[in-house]
Amino acid sequence: MKRSNQETVSKAEPKADAVTPQNAAPAGKSPGKFVPRPLTLEEQKSLNDLELVVRTGLGGFIAVGKALKAIEDQKYYQAKYSTFEDYCKNQWNMSVSYAYRHKNAAECLAELEEDLRPQGVSIFPTNEAQFRVLLEPKKRTRQQLATIWLKVVKKTGGQAITAEKIMSIIRRKSPKATSHVKNKTGTPSAKDPSNKCLKAVKKLVKAARSKSEGLTTDYYKQLLDKIWAKLEKL
Repeated sequence: MKRSNQETVSKAEPKADAVTPQNAAPAGKSPGKFVPRPLTLEEQKSLNDLELVVRTGLGGFIAVGKALKAIEDQKYYQAKYSTFEDYCKNQWNMSVSYAYRHKNAAECLAELEEDLRPQGVSIFPTNEAQFRVLLEPKKRTRQQLATIWLKVVKKTGGQAITAEKIMSIIRRKSPKATSHVKNKTGTPSAKDPSNKCLKAVKKLVKAARSKSEGLTTDYYKQLLDKIWAKLEKL
């Protein structure tokens, strides 16, 4: 018996809900899109207050770090962005590493105050340069950081605590074996590690000066990060 044209067409058409290779989602990827998380009125007010601190720098370096930490911990960034990294980049034109430097400093300060205030210490780090020295290398434990800061306060009497002084005290405690290669005249040779680092720093500064117009604040922050990394090797 011959089948009707309607039956033939019906059999040839794929089912509406069938997944073909053309419309299937790629392996390992979710077909869904990011859905912003609605904030309650209380959460939105809290986010507005925290972002005011980040925007204005109100309260200084540590206050900004505490604000960023709260935004990440409470996941307020999900009101607009799927990740904290996207939030930092798009909301503040800030690299996530720079944001975490603020956050880590705020966490370090909280731990130092908790550990050392009972011992009568009332002076603590207040700026980015001090925390950079304390938190690098990152392998230092909470106890090591407390020991270092206690020694810094005692050695300086709590007066004019600069990053250089902190570094000097740390190196005095854990001296590194360094040898500078000198030529016959007694001056550092090209193989001297410090000479190489200084050349690298000069190269970075020269590159920045050659295209100083139209550069963003974030560019200079990243440039300072690179320069600091080179100086750390001296």
